[in-house]
Amino acid sequence: MLVIDEESLSCKFCFELLQDPRVLPCGHSMCTRCIMANINFKKLKLKEPFLQAPVLGNQTKINKLYGTTSDQSNKKEGICFNCPSCNKECKVNHSEDVPSVFPINYDLKSTVENYMMEREKGETCANCETNIVQVECEDCNSRFCEECFTSIHAPKFFASHKKAPLGTILTVGKCKRHNNHTCVPIDEHMEEAKAGMSNKIEQVDQDIEFLYVALEKIGSLQTKLVSNQETYEMRVNTMIDNYLAQVEDKRKEILDKSQSEHQERMAIVQDQYSTMSGLIENMQGIKNAFEKVIHFRNITSLITAEHQIESTLQDLNCKQLDTSPIFFTQKHNPSNLDFKETTISKAVSQLVFDYPLDIKFNICKECISAKPTPEEEPKEEASLAPSLSSSVPKQPESIVQFEKSFSNIVAESLKDEVPLLMKEDDDEYNVPTTKKKKIRVKRR
Repeated sequence: MLVIDEESLSCKFCFELLQDPRVLPCGHSMCTRCIMANINFKKLKLKEPFLQAPVLGNQTKINKLYGTTSDQSNKKEGICFNCPSCNKECKVNHSEDVPSVFPINYDLKSTVENYMMEREKGETCANCETNIVQVECEDCNSRFCEECFTSIHAPKFFASHKKAPLGTILTVGKCKRHNNHTCVPIDEHMEEAKAGMSNKIEQVDQDIEFLYVALEKIGSLQTKLVSNQETYEMRVNTMIDNYLAQVEDKRKEILDKSQSEHQERMAIVQDQYSTMSGLIENMQGIKNAFEKVIHFRNITSLITAEHQIESTLQDLNCKQLDTSPIFFTQKHNPSNLDFKETTISKAVSQLVFDYPLDIKFNICKECISAKPTPEEEPKEEASLAPSLSSSVPKQPESIVQFEKSFSNIVAESLKDEVPLLMKEDDDEYNVPTTKKKKIRVKRR
C-alpha cells in the first residue's frame, strides 16, 4: 500500500484537504472556495480604493488615480492574487468566469477522495494492505495485522522485536515546515511550559518580596534623612540667631555708652563755651572802663576807678579757666575706626566660611543590593544605614565644636579693644590742665 502524506493533499491557503481543487497558471492547486475568497477580497478593495490610503489634505493634488470607484469597472486591468505556494501572480478579468479560467485537477481530486475513504475505513496492514492493522512493532515502527506480524517476525533475526497493542507506542514525527526539527506532543510541551512558567512565577514572587523589603528599608532611610536634615537646620538657625542676638546686644551697649559719654562731653564743651563767652564780655567791659578812666581829669576819680578795675581783674584771675579745647587722640581718628571695623568683618567672614557645611551621610549600598538572610534579619536596621542608627546623628557633633570656636571668635571680636569713648582715667583722653592767666597793673 502506497503511503500518502496528508500535507501533499492539503491547500496551502486554508491548510485543509483540497476541496474541488483547481490548477493555477503556475501549476499548483488551490481550493475553489479559497480562490473565490481571494477574488472577492480584491473586489472589495477596488470598490473602496481610498479606505487604505492616508488622509489627504485640502491642498493635495492628485496626479494619477489607481483602481476604480464603486460606480466604475476595471475591465482592462482585471484582478490579481498570489499563489500561496510560490507567490506568483494569478490574473482574472472581470468578465471571465472563475471556474472556466482555472480547470479542475481531477487526478488530485480523486486522490483526495480515496485518501478520505481509506481514512474513514481504517488503516490497513503495511504488509498485506488488505487486513486492518491490529498490532504494531516497537522496533520496526510499523503496524501489522496478526498474521503478517507473525510471518514477518518468524526469522531469528526479527525474533527480538516486541509486539505492542495499537496506540501504546508514541511516535515523534518531523516538523513539516523546518528541516531536522522534531515534534513533541502538545500535552507534553504544555506541561513543560506550565512547569517553566511556575518556576518563573515563583522567582518573580521572590524578587518582588525582596524589592518590598528593600523599598521598606529605603523608606525608613528617607525618613531618617529628613529628620536629620530638620535637626541640622534647626541647630544652625538657633546658633546663628543666638550669635546675632549677642552682636545686637553688644551693638546696643556700645552705642548707648557712646551716646552717654557724648552727652557728657557736649555738656562740658558747652559749659566751657558759656564760661569763656562770659569772660570775654567781662574783659571787654574792663577794657571799655580803662578807656573811659583814661579820659578822667579828676585825679581822685581816676585813682578810685583804677582800684576798682584792678580788684575786678584779681577776681577773674582766681578762677580756673580751661584755655585749651577738648580734642580726640589717635584712637578716635576715623582711619583707626575703619581698621577696627575691618577686623570685625574678618572675624564674621571667618565664621561664615569656616562653617561645616560638608556634612555627609553614609549609606551602605551592599545592605540594599544583597538579599537578606535569616541571620541578618535582626540586624536589618543597623546594616541598612549604620551612620543613622542612633537617634542623634554623629556628624552634628562638629557643629557643637564649631559653636565653641565661633563663640571665641565673637567674644574676641566684640571686646572693648576699640575705645570708641573717652575715659577720664586715660591720660590720652584727659582734658588739658587749665593755665592761670594773671594780669598785673602797674600804678603810675
